Amino acid sequence: MSTKRRVIGFAAGRATSQVAVILRGILIARLVGPENMGVAATFMVVVSFVEMFSTTGSDRFLIQDEEGAEPKTARTLQLVAMLRGIVLALAILALAWPVSGAFETRAAVWGYIALAIIPLCRGLQNLDWAVQQRALRPKTSVLMGVIGEVSALLVAVIVGYITRDWWASVASMVTQAFVVSLVSHFRAERRWTIGFDREIARRAFRFATPLFVSGLLLFLAMQGDRVAVSIADSLRGSATYDLADLGRYAVAGSIALLPTVICSDLAYAVFLPWIRASTDDAVARRRRRDIVVLYGVFGLLFVAGVSTVGGPILTLLFGQSFGNMALLIALLGTAQAVRILRVTANVAAMSTGNTKNILFGSIGRTTGVGLALAMTLYGQPLEFVAACAVGGELIALSIAEFHVQRSTRSRAGLGWLVPGIVALIATTLILGVWMSRSAGPWLSCAALFLLAGVALAACWQFSPTLRSNIREIAALLRRSKGRTAT
Repeated sequence: MSTKRRVIGFAAGRATSQVAVILRGILIARLVGPENMGVAATFMVVVSFVEMFSTTGSDRFLIQDEEGAEPKTARTLQLVAMLRGIVLALAILALAWPVSGAFETRAAVWGYIALAIIPLCRGLQNLDWAVQQRALRPKTSVLMGVIGEVSALLVAVIVGYITRDWWASVASMVTQAFVVSLVSHFRAERRWTIGFDREIARRAFRFATPLFVSGLLLFLAMQGDRVAVSIADSLRGSATYDLADLGRYAVAGSIALLPTVICSDLAYAVFLPWIRASTDDAVARRRRRDIVVLYGVFGLLFVAGVSTVGGPILTLLFGQSFGNMALLIALLGTAQAVRILRVTANVAAMSTGNTKNILFGSIGRTTGVGLALAMTLYGQPLEFVAACAVGGELIALSIAEFHVQRSTRSRAGLGWLVPGIVALIATTLILGVWMSRSAGPWLSCAALFLLAGVALAACWQFSPTLRSNIREIAALLRRSKGRTAT
């Protein structure tokens, strides 16, 4: 299969999965309302906390390690995953009561208890899908995502229609984890077995340690602002935010996260093996530049959309009960566009076996969490919290880009390309918000996209560098499997 078909197929599969996720969120929100969505947001915090302990990079280790295709490697990692899943399930059961009290959602304690099924299911996955992905065959991972999310969508609608409360969210998350694990076994070319190899375990531990620490920081980065909103009233001793506010922030964040999930999965499943297979530093640098340009253009278009028509679209999707979220989605969308660029730095570093880059970037991202907590303690609007997310992502990108250029030198250094794209993103955000308020959202969106087209045409005409970049991307999508393996 050609690289073009592989990339398009993977992106289409991930897009389908994310569309199912978004539809699930929309339908649950309409069925249960803002307050129950606030409770559902606390469930997501718990699940994300569990995923933090699962962020050991087993799939990426199988892709990157020289013995990743050996059966003994998968057996060792599957043993670790199974034990981790059991421990995490027991931890959720033990913490369900105090967590429900901390979030002031005591009535939902059985929902937290039910979440213990999720780490058990994930711990029993067959990791052969990652071995297939190593060989540039991501079909199984795509099917796991698509079938899992579609199943979760169907269950969410049924349970939401019956209960009209947060049980719809719990049932959908448990279903997704169970179905994904089931598909991983049905699609596996090697049966699930467990074993232990001391040397592989040692290398995997060394590979995973920075990822685990960065997983903790990533949890703070992705869920810290929601945690800040949910616990601010308890810390301040007065009522400023309620579950409906948390629900509004959660639904806006879920929409903003859509491009990041797709781009991140595509980068690790397709572009990581592609860069790793580079014959020399010059080839690796050109390939990373192509990815940066591709992701930068995508991020710019996304910011142009969310900064102009994001608010009306959210109102159309979730209903008037969630209020005006125009500026909120614009800021959260910009934060995710910056994060997309950071994925390219992480992939470039990981292609050489360096996972510390993710750790350093995540440390920078926690700065935004601290600022967000300060905003909530002072009772500032949710938009201030979202602005802190943008600042945190900018700091994280700066650290990650500096580290990858220093550690990989000529293999991934791109000069001022990334800062230039960030400047364009910031300009697009400011123009989009200003134009939408003065000329209306839809007209402003059309004007920004027209301006982007004119600018791209002008750069194409007068910039040989841009022409070279675009030709590189086109070449990437045309290369056959045999040529990309060289």
